[in-house]
Amino acid sequence: MAETDDQAAVGRARAWYTAGCAETERGEYAAAAGSFGRALEIAPDWSEAQHNLGRALFELGRVDEAIQCFERAARGPHPGLPRAMLALAIPGSAAADHQAVLDARRAWVREFLPPLRPGPRASPGVLAEGRPLRVGYVSSFFHRANWMKPVWALINHHDRRAVAVHLFADSPGWSGGDGYRAAPGDAIHAIAGMPNEDVAGLIERCAIDVLVDLNGYSRQTRLPLFQRRPAPVLVAWFNMYATSGMPCFDYLVGDDVVVAPNEERWYCERVRRVSGSYLTFEVSNAAPDIVDAPCASGRPVTFGCLASQYKITPHVLEAWGRILRAAPASALVLRNAALAAAGTRRYVFDALAASGIGRDRVRLLGQADHLEFLRTYPVSRLECVSISSNRLAQCCFKCVPVVRTIKVGQNLALLDELSFFGENAGYATTHLEGGLRGHIGFHRATRGH
Repeated sequence: MAETDDQAAVGRARAWYTAGCAETERGEYAAAAGSFGRALEIAPDWSEAQHNLGRALFELGRVDEAIQCFERAARGPHPGLPRAMLALAIPGSAAADHQAVLDARRAWVREFLPPLRPGPRASPGVLAEGRPLRVGYVSSFFHRANWMKPVWALINHHDRRAVAVHLFADSPGWSGGDGYRAAPGDAIHAIAGMPNEDVAGLIERCAIDVLVDLNGYSRQTRLPLFQRRPAPVLVAWFNMYATSGMPCFDYLVGDDVVVAPNEERWYCERVRRVSGSYLTFEVSNAAPDIVDAPCASGRPVTFGCLASQYKITPHVLEAWGRILRAAPASALVLRNAALAAAGTRRYVFDALAASGIGRDRVRLLGQADHLEFLRTYPVSRLECVSISSNRLAQCCFKCVPVVRTIKVGQNLALLDELSFFGENAGYATTHLEGGLRGHIGFHRATRGH
């Protein structure tokens, strides 16, 4: 009888696990988290269920809970995937400091990536050889026009007399376009599906002088390529959030905002800062016109956020709740791909309801094409929108002031972008004493202006 009960329990756990996998496949991460949780109530030591629960929680923005799941899953018989997810997710954890990020990534690199291989040496006279510098870019996302906008602006403006451009495209079927303007002499190398060893050989045969990784931890399966050091100089740029934790990279490109000078000791790479923003940008795509702010005609202020759902953590939702309570007539609009799922929308509504914010003050929208996505939030000079660095750059290069906050010690710093064009190019920074309380006070004071 006991054996029959055990078999029934195993069957129930597997049923919940299967349901969670199906819900994950459909993008219903809230339902998936519930199903994996039910499976773990029956089989608490099931490491695969712990890992998949962590994935679902991460996609919802519940990063700290996800990391706890990955840590438990990593104690099981198959630690590779949960340790990889831990290395990916930990920079977004409110509980993790810089040292924790560095330690987690170094541990994953040390245990699961191949050892560092000596690569070709840079020629000391390369710039005197009378040939262009051969620069290679590796990306799995060349086909994603919106994703690559801050990259194409640089590549399209390379002086081809000085730089020979090689694109190592890990995007199946991509051969150009999508914002990239090909120039005579550019080379596109299709590497989708190729083993890292073969890609390294190709890069060496092309005699690349500087190889730039545009993936970071967004395509972890390509990171072993750089441990083979297929070029004399390796650079991490654009998509590397925090240090790589890898000994292979020589440089990481940043600016004074994304890598503060006092944070460099937690980076494996030598940080090379550029003035202004480390992202490059030009508005060559269709974009909405700048319009008057709705609040200028007496309508309530609308706050907006177009960030991915995994960046909208419980701390963020709590802060938004406090801001909306401090501005009683205001509203909030969010748009990202995960919000296409009814369960994710319900999760966000419930989280804001816990702060006393009703559904009538919140609009939640799913994925859209690029132009429609930008139309979600009327581009104006008066209202407040919280956005990622990519979209911050787009607004800045349209000369549109936006509001963005970053953490500086225990306080928040308000970044009011003046313009990248003109005499005062750069960020104007106002420190909001008192952290979140100061931030709420700022929005309370400006909601009617």
